Order: sequence, then C-alpha cells, then structure tokens
Amino acid sequence: MKKALLFLTTAVVSSSLVYAQQRQITGKVRGDDGAPIPFATIQIKGTTTGTTTDQTGNFKINITGTSTVLIVRSLGFLNKEIPAGSSNTFDIILQPDNTNLDEVVVTALNIKRSQKSVPYAVQQVDASRLTQTRETNISSTLAGKVAGVQILGQSGAKIGTGAVVRLRGAGSLSDKNPLFVLDGTPVDPDDINMDDVENISVLKGPNATALYGQRADAGVVVVTTKKGRAAQGIGLQINQTTTIDKVYILPDYQNEYAGGGVSNLMRYNWKAGQPEEWKVMDGKFYHDYSDDASWGPRMVGQDYLPWYAWYPGENFGKTAKLVPQKNNVRDFYSTGLSFNNNVNFMKAGDGYNVRVSLTNLQRDGVIPNSSLDKNSFSTQASVNLGNHFTVAANVNYVTEHLKGEFNDGYSNNSSGSFNQWFHRDLDVSKLRALRTLKSPQGALASWNHLNPDSYSAANPLKFYGGNFWYNFFSYFDEIDNFSKRNRVFGDVSLTYKLNDHFKVAAFIRRNELTINREEKTPYIIESSATQTGIKQSYYTRQDWVREDNYEGLASYNNQFFGDLSVDFNLGGNIRRNSSSYIRANTVNGLTVPDFTLSNSIDPIEYANLRYNKTIRSAYARTTLGWKDIYFLDASIRNDISSALPRENNSYWYPSFGASIVFGEYLKNILPVLSFGKLRAGWAQIGSDLDPYMLSLNYELESTQFGKSS
Repeated sequence: MKKALLFLTTAVVSSSLVYAQQRQITGKVRGDDGAPIPFATIQIKGTTTGTTTDQTGNFKINITGTSTVLIVRSLGFLNKEIPAGSSNTFDIILQPDNTNLDEVVVTALNIKRSQKSVPYAVQQVDASRLTQTRETNISSTLAGKVAGVQILGQSGAKIGTGAVVRLRGAGSLSDKNPLFVLDGTPVDPDDINMDDVENISVLKGPNATALYGQRADAGVVVVTTKKGRAAQGIGLQINQTTTIDKVYILPDYQNEYAGGGVSNLMRYNWKAGQPEEWKVMDGKFYHDYSDDASWGPRMVGQDYLPWYAWYPGENFGKTAKLVPQKNNVRDFYSTGLSFNNNVNFMKAGDGYNVRVSLTNLQRDGVIPNSSLDKNSFSTQASVNLGNHFTVAANVNYVTEHLKGEFNDGYSNNSSGSFNQWFHRDLDVSKLRALRTLKSPQGALASWNHLNPDSYSAANPLKFYGGNFWYNFFSYFDEIDNFSKRNRVFGDVSLTYKLNDHFKVAAFIRRNELTINREEKTPYIIESSATQTGIKQSYYTRQDWVREDNYEGLASYNNQFFGDLSVDFNLGGNIRRNSSSYIRANTVNGLTVPDFTLSNSIDPIEYANLRYNKTIRSAYARTTLGWKDIYFLDASIRNDISSALPRENNSYWYPSFGASIVFGEYLKNILPVLSFGKLRAGWAQIGSDLDPYMLSLNYELESTQFGKSS
C-alpha cells in the first residue's frame, strides 16, 4: 500500500514539473519579399503536434523546454528548422522553392495545390511578368507568356475591346473565349484591371476545367488579385504609363490606276440646264466619280477635275494633277494616345489585410473622334474574427464611357471602304480640310458623287449626293455614338477553420452590368438615285445583366502513415442568371432636329427581352498521394438546369487523372537522369447533348539528361 502511494505521489510531482516547463511562443512567417505566408505549418519536430499561421502569417504554439526544434513548411517554399532555445518570439523567413514541380498553382475553384499533385498541365504567370509592358487588357497580356495559347488580336482601332483567346486551338466553328474567373467570380476579361492582378493560371484541358462545367468547355483563365501586405510606411504605390498608337501594317495597294470604272479621262461639255457657274469647267477632263473602285485611267500626272471642284468654295472649277496618293489610307488614321494612371494603398497587420486601388484609363483612338474614359475601383480585404473565423470581401466597380463607331464589318466608313471601295487618287489631306464642305442645297460633299451628266435641276442631290460614300471625316464628325457601362462584381465570404486540416467557406458572388447606348445620326447616307433630302435618326438601347452565385466549399487535407496524403473538396453552388434589354429607334427621320424617340416621323421600331436561368450544382474532388511520387486525382460535377425539360435536366462531368513524379522515383536508382512528370487523364465536359468534349491526355514533362548533383 505504501509503495502504491509513493508511486502515485511521484507521478503527480513529475506531471507538475512538465507543466511548469511549458510556455507559449509566438511568431510570424514571411517570404523573402517580406510578405506574410498564410496557412504555413509549424510542427514540433519528432511529434505530431503543430499549428498553422493565420492569413497574416502569425502563429502561436505551446512548447516544452529549450531543446525543441520547430519545422516550418509551406507549399512553394523550402522547409526550415528553427531551434526554439529560450526565445518566445520568432520572425521566420522562408526561401522560395524554385523547383518547378514543387511550386503552388491556383486551380479550379481557386484551390491552391502543389503542381506535382496536379494530373494535368497548368501554367501560372506571376505579376512580375504580367506588368513588363503594362498592358491594359488581360487578353493581350497573355500573348507570348503561356504555351499552347493563341491570341487573335483585335484591331488597335477598337479601343475597349480585348483579343480573342484560344486555348489549344479552336473548339467550335466560331471563336469562343475561355471562362475568366477573378478571385472565384466569373467576369468579363475586358473589366479586369491589370494593376490589380497578382497571378494568372491557365487551365487548358477538360481534366483541368471539369469542376466548372460546360461553361468552361473552351478552357479557364483563373485570375488572382493582389492582397494587402505588410510594408514600411503607408504602403502607397503610384503607376503611370503613356502609350502612343499608330497604324502599323496595312495591305499593299496598287498605285497605277485612278478611281472609277472607265479607263480613260472624260471631257466635260457644258449643257443647257446645268448650273451656269459650271461653264468655267467646260472642256476640262474628269475621271468616273460614280464607281467607288479604282479601275480608272492610269495616273501619270495629267490635269483633271477632282471631286471637290464641283462644290462651291475656293477650289471650285480648279484642276489638280492625277497622281497616286500612296499613303492616303495610312494618313486617314490619327495618332492614338493613352494615359493609364493607377494609385493603390495596401496594409496588413495582425489579423487583417486590406488593399484599395483606383485606376483611370484615357484613350484617344486612331479612328477620328473615338475615345475611351474608364475608371476601375477595387478593394480586397480580410479580417480574422478570433481563431476560427475569417471574413473577406473583394469588390470591384468599373465605369466606362466609350465614344465612336467601331464597326469593322463590310462597307464601314473606315477599313470597310479602304480595302475595296476607294479611289487611289484621293488626297486625304483634302478630305480632312474639306470635312465641312457642302452642296448648295446643304448636303455633305461626297468624293463619290455621280458624273455631271446626271445633274437634274429638279433634284440637284441626284448629282451632289453621295452615290455610296461621303467624306469619311464628315461622317465621323457628324455621328454621335456612345455607350456608358457600369459594372460591379466581387464576393463576400466567411471561412470557418476547425483545425489545421479542415475548413468550410461560404461565398456570395455578384456580377452586374448596365449599359446605356445612344446613336445620333444627323445625316442618313442614301444612294443619289433615291436621295431626296437630309434625314436624321436616333437609336437607343438599355441592357441589364446580372449573375449571382451562392457557393459553399469544404476542404480537408491530411497526412496518414507518414506517406499517404489526402486532399479533398466538397461543394455546391446555385447560379442565377438574369438579363433584360429594350431598344428603340426612329423611323424615316425626325420631325424636328432633336434626338428623342418622340420626334420620329413614323411610329418607332422597338424590341424588348427578358431572360432568367438557374443552375444548381454539386461537385467534389479528391487527390491521393503516396510518398509525394504517385498521385491519383478524381472529380465530379452535377448540374441541374432550369433551361432543360425536368425529366432530362441533370448532367454530369466526371474526370480522372494520375501522375508520377519520375524525378523522385528514379533519383536513387539512376542519379544521372532527371525526369519530369508523367500525366494521364480523362474527362468529359458537357451534357448528353455535347458528347464531343471527351478527351484523353498523356504528357511527359521536363525530361532532362545531365550530371548527378
């Protein structure tokens, strides 16, 4: 009995000594750039005890004694061992791991994963490469930076519009951009502000994009924005870029034959009934004005009556030399000028980070009287509410005022004329100088009026009016086309972190756009054969588009038996798409020169449309890893669409993949060989209506032969 009592007493004393030696230490984990590293793992060496840093890189942990060693790990960084000693606070700097297969990439649903565990090709581009030339559009920024991506650039004249992006070739008969996702919210790429982008991940194949469903059949571009970072001072940055745009490449034009469809100059002979003032031109020569092509006489410097000689003014009745204007197309375009100004503020501290950014982009286009004024405001912020909850918000607001006509279809008043319907003898400097020139009846002057024999005193516009075209500068001066866009998008989220392995997040996302368009045309251009007067028109349209997403995502990751890793996600989403538009235009001119629908001569034309759609989705993915060498990956998604019949409105997106990191497998067997990674996968994107999106990929990456280290 005494022995038992003595043993019990000893045990109590021993326990008291251990408790007395425990202490709490605190610290911060940062990268070599000073930025905090969230969710880094701090483990007591030789035990399973550990913790993780919060979103600002801070941690707390209880240790015993002075011989404790801490192992600090984070994806994308080299592991580091820290002897605790007697210190109670630590400032730990992790160095980046430059081994490509160990880097962290952002994948579908904004899930960060080690690249070695991903069974498909994903390429990530960081901010340092994205801002080398400080492009204003994300589509153009991707050019030359991502393998297997085609960028079909738009004309530089179409300000405010980005390029078409193809991932691994065209997947349909018409070009289709991939899905762009900003911090988890699907967005229009034209509204992504490059000053706010931290990195871009390009997901190219069905394996990579299956979790997004059918809307990702052309691939996904996942964009992550910058967050607040701890920095000295107030964390203020100012960026300014000025860009000059000039037309670069134009087609080769023939410079031998003048305008018209008659091969020789024609002699003008005044006739009774024609204007008396035309007698000064009697006996002079002219080419065919009425045909807008260039099949006319050979240009050798002969005297002729140019198109403007028939209109009142200082050039009336005067001849010019018929010579080719080799640069008349290039001279039409203006020099574009862009000013891109950004100011942003960032701050981070214990339990919070915030970043606020404001960008103003002003552009004068190369097409006359075209301009863009765009303002982008964004804020990214997160706050820790205790040890388990984090609330975050990403809010973006974009306003845009776009002025001009950017039609690049057949027979538009810029490129649609020059490349087919144009006179090679047209002097653009004269077109520009005579942009206000009018006929005696007040009609805009045309380089493409009919020939003098067509003149009729009863209808002078039959001659003076444009057969097909007017002065291009007059056209762009007179029309008044503009659109005003307002877009707000982003998300609010709440994350509950139960422990180092399990967390649940809920998101509310919105993307809402309103557009107001107006087109005011003082002059309607009709052929001279039917022209009876000057008409005016007015067109207006209002669009409203909104997408709401209500999303939940649970994440679990852990290590078992020392070699088995498990990474699992389970989530669901309700997506609601709504839109409406109304448009109307006047018919047959205006009763008074005031641009309103109520002034239409005839009853207005109009159209109205509303659209609503709901998709309910559930999805899951898991990755199993063994010894950081072998990986199995599977995902599945189910969508239920309100746009399909109830008995057949559910469709699935399965995906399977596997990969082997040969470098790890063979380094002890064949040290002189350094292999990359073997990947194989299968996925289907689309419903039963779209079975063609079935693919099998099989890749071997980064095979190298060299000396053993």
